[in-house]
Amino acid sequence: MANNSLHNEQELLLQVARGNETAFKQIVDTYWTKVYGQALAYCKSVPQAEELTQDTFIAIWMNRQKLPEVHHFAG
Repeated sequence: MANNSLHNEQELLLQVARGNETAFKQIVDTYWTKVYGQALAYCKSVPQAEELTQDTFIAIWMNRQKLPEVHHFAG
């Protein structure tokens, strides 16, 4: 099951790299809470954590062509 999940994530990243907005939404939906939690732990401010999280996902979208090189996205 873990290999299947990893394979699906790699396919999802490839789709995002090709500009698929629906695939990107899946990435955001999957990782938003984790990224936000890390941002909040780091800066201790809800507004700043929200902005950092949004900035993170904007950066991912803006650099999506590099996603096929990512082998462990969750990390």
